[in-house]
Amino acid sequence: MAAGLPFKYMGAVMFGSGICGVSTNALRGITLIAFPIVPGSADEKRNNFLSAAVFLSIAALVMVVIVVLQIVFVKKNPFYVYYLDWDIGEDCKGNELDTDQEAIDYNLANTMSSVG
Repeated sequence: MAAGLPFKYMGAVMFGSGICGVSTNALRGITLIAFPIVPGSADEKRNNFLSAAVFLSIAALVMVVIVVLQIVFVKKNPFYVYYLDWDIGEDCKGNELDTDQEAIDYNLANTMSSVG
């Protein structure tokens, strides 16, 4: 999503990556505290499994919520829509698309197919 924005906004992408790394490590630390893994104990395998299951479940849930919120709010953000339209215009030069909406649909379809 950030690739269509001006280069000066890449710092925000790097900041977001750093926040993601810190938050995932904090979440993993919390799950390890909640389900301590003591080598040689009877609950070692159970706590190891529960710790990983809780960590991955929470991480997946947070990721899905953030993606849905991003899709909903980015479509309404005039700043992003402006740069998306500009990027579409640059990408679609020479294509025989009748309207701007066809160009937007064409670019979004290509973007979504490369993501999934």
